[in-house]
Amino acid sequence: MRRKSLFGYDMMKAQRRNRALILVVLTIFVMTLSTCLLSACNQEYEGDKEYGVYVSRVEYDKYEDNTVYARVYLGLTSDDSKKIEGLTANWHYEKRKLNAFKFGYVYCLEIVGSIFSAAVGALTQEQRYYEETEYNTFEVYFEYATIYKSMKGEINRKKVDGGYAFDFAIEETQQEFHTTLTIDTQNSAIWYGLLVAFAVSIAIVVIALLLARRKQYAKAE
Repeated sequence: MRRKSLFGYDMMKAQRRNRALILVVLTIFVMTLSTCLLSACNQEYEGDKEYGVYVSRVEYDKYEDNTVYARVYLGLTSDDSKKIEGLTANWHYEKRKLNAFKFGYVYCLEIVGSIFSAAVGALTQEQRYYEETEYNTFEVYFEYATIYKSMKGEINRKKVDGGYAFDFAIEETQQEFHTTLTIDTQNSAIWYGLLVAFAVSIAIVVIALLLARRKQYAKAE
């Protein structure tokens, strides 16, 4: 009787341990499946959008003869109050599948208009002067900033506070501007799918082992 009682106590401990193991496996499975579903729902927008162009900042170099060399940087904006009149930016991006585990984002930007003259003409009276000296020479750049280190463009990017930036020089006679930027990234949905399949496989194996052990306990009784 004592042996049977001890055996029954050991069996109860094993059953509790098995139930805890099943709970852990099911929790992992549910969390993995939820992450997969959330990832699938969080799809990037693909299509076209129109922006305005604005003067984001002006930098300068002042020389001993009081000439001031100015660099005018342009950016994209949706704020009508900041838009430079006569300039429109068309922004198109799409997602392209590279292979089962990887895809890429392609961003195409086009700005149409007399970019250089419009940018210089949009400067305020305060922006045209530094230390009471008027800018004598201008350079105009379109600057695109990003937090993604993997983004690539037609020119080299530079490191800036909080991320990276591409500075595209705009010629004085230039009537339009085109550039393409790309990002290659992992297909997270595929990896999550593999994790789900792995979790399901483990769950099936564990459940099968537990059922087999339960049968052994039943026979031993």
